[in-house]
Amino acid sequence: MVSIAKDHLASNQKESEVKKVLRIIKETANGIGKNDLTRKTQWLSRRDRSDILETLVDSGQVELHNFSTGGRAKTVLRATASK
Repeated sequence: MVSIAKDHLASNQKESEVKKVLRIIKETANGIGKNDLTRKTQWLSRRDRSDILETLVDSGQVELHNFSTGGRAKTVLRATASK
């Protein structure tokens, strides 16, 4: 119950948005593609989304994996194991 509350409580709007994006990423077992994440976070501006992803990657909560496909490279985001 405490961990659920920890995932939802925030002291400001920016922290709330970061936690919401992290929950979206954690919901997928194999990671979420960057395009799918963009669709699920349409309420964010491109700049805010980029800032949030940079924050999550820098803090070690999310890992970026790039896969080459036949054409454009695919970026998949995965939540790291919680401590």
